[in-house]
Amino acid sequence: MMRVYGSRGAKPVECINKPKDKWVARWDFRDEEDGGASYEEEVFDHKPTVEDIETAKQKRAEQVRAELAAKIVSHDTSGAVNSFTVKVAGMEVVDMWLNREERSALRIRFEVEQRAGTTTTTLWASGGLCLTISPTEGLVMLDQIELYAAACYDSTQQHLVAVSQLSSRAECDEYDYADGYPPKLTFNA
Repeated sequence: MMRVYGSRGAKPVECINKPKDKWVARWDFRDEEDGGASYEEEVFDHKPTVEDIETAKQKRAEQVRAELAAKIVSHDTSGAVNSFTVKVAGMEVVDMWLNREERSALRIRFEVEQRAGTTTTTLWASGGLCLTISPTEGLVMLDQIELYAAACYDSTQQHLVAVSQLSSRAECDEYDYADGYPPKLTFNA
C-alpha cells in the first residue's frame, strides 16, 4: 500500500494480472502539476470488495498518521524546538539547550549560590564558552526556559491529538506540525 505517481485516468479498480488474479484498488486521486496524477494504491490477490478497499484505506490512514506523529516527535526533540539563543556582548551568538536534568541541576546550584550570597556564577555553553551571570539571572533564565519547554510540550501533545483525528492522506499532507510552537527564547549575557 503506497502513494503512486502515474497518468491521469487510472481506474479505481482493475485487474492487473488475470492469470494470477491480481487486482489493484486506487483512491485519493490528485492531479499533479506535470500533467500526471498520484493516488493511493493497494494490490489484492482477488477482486476487492468495497469492504476490502475500505479496510485498506483505513490501514493506510493509520500508517500515514503514525508517520506524521513520528515527524512531530522528531520535530519536538530537534533544535527547531529545543534550543534558545544567548547573545554574548561583543562576542558571538550561541544556540544551546538545557534538558530537564540540566535545568534541575542548575536550579539547585543557582539557589544554593543565591543563599550563600554568591554574586556571579557560570553557565557553560557548547564549544566551551563560559557565560558569567548572577545566580538570580540564572534562576530567571531557567524559569523562562521551563515555561518555554512546557509550552512546547503542550504544542506537541496538541499536534499528536489533532493528527490522531485526521482521516485522510490529504489531511495529513496538509497538516503543519511546526505551527503553534512559541517563539524561541533569546537571552543577552
